[in-house]
Amino acid sequence: MRRNLTIVLLLAISSIFSQKMKIIEGSTDNIKHINKYDVLFVYENLSIPDFESEEDFLKDKMDKREADNKGDGELFKESWYADRENIFQPKFMHAFEKTIDGEIELFEHSNALYIMKIHTQSIYSGYNVGVWGQQAKISVEITFFSKLDPDTILLSISYKDISGLNDYNTGERIGRSYIKFGKILAKKMHKLYKYEASFVNELNMDEVSLVDKALDKPTIANEKKSSPEKMVEATKKEAFDIIYRINGSEIESKVIEITDKSIKYKKSDQLDGPLRNILIEDVFLIIYKNGTREVFKSKE
Repeated sequence: MRRNLTIVLLLAISSIFSQKMKIIEGSTDNIKHINKYDVLFVYENLSIPDFESEEDFLKDKMDKREADNKGDGELFKESWYADRENIFQPKFMHAFEKTIDGEIELFEHSNALYIMKIHTQSIYSGYNVGVWGQQAKISVEITFFSKLDPDTILLSISYKDISGLNDYNTGERIGRSYIKFGKILAKKMHKLYKYEASFVNELNMDEVSLVDKALDKPTIANEKKSSPEKMVEATKKEAFDIIYRINGSEIESKVIEITDKSIKYKKSDQLDGPLRNILIEDVFLIIYKNGTREVFKSKE
């Protein structure tokens, strides 16, 4: 009995220390001075082991529950999606914040300059039938970037098959994996973090206003509920390039040329009209019609 207990403990310890971070793009040096993030949770193209797709997984689980008790299938589907906001994300945030102990702050929506995008790529829900059980597992990719330049990745990393303690409830069982993930990531970022007083971690109010105006959304400081997709996706529906000036005004245009000192463009309603110029020092941001962005800095 003692021997079996020892083996179980060794396996548990091995599991804790076996999680390895894989760097996909960028460098850890790019985030070592950042101590404030808005967190963006994404579940796009989620894969489920042993199933062709998430839809196939849900159909299988729903059919089985529906056969046992009418209505349980739809309840499972509702809880499957609701658990993300009600269980997975809060458990990750709490575990991270408790482990990091205030050194690095996470927010749902704030004036933080940087975003931590957490893309859950795979979920294995596990099971627990009393005598037999299997821990849930998640695989995640974490990407760090600036709100002012979301196309430039500072760092992208991944963790595979993170498993937490078992539980009878499916959502709670998966949630235990997010607890483990939060602790692992917090410990890694604690080792990386280097305080630097001059490092800018927040948008100033002019930048908050300009970014929000550019993305056609309410001011960040006044918004309680996050809509992060809008915060990082370009307005691709626009047919023209949008030039955002330092003073807050915008110009719908077709950008012709950018030189060292100025931007040459034609106004959207005068494409056959004169070629115009604006000094780069007067421009904060351009969102091109294909969705890409270019951020400019004023002399100040």
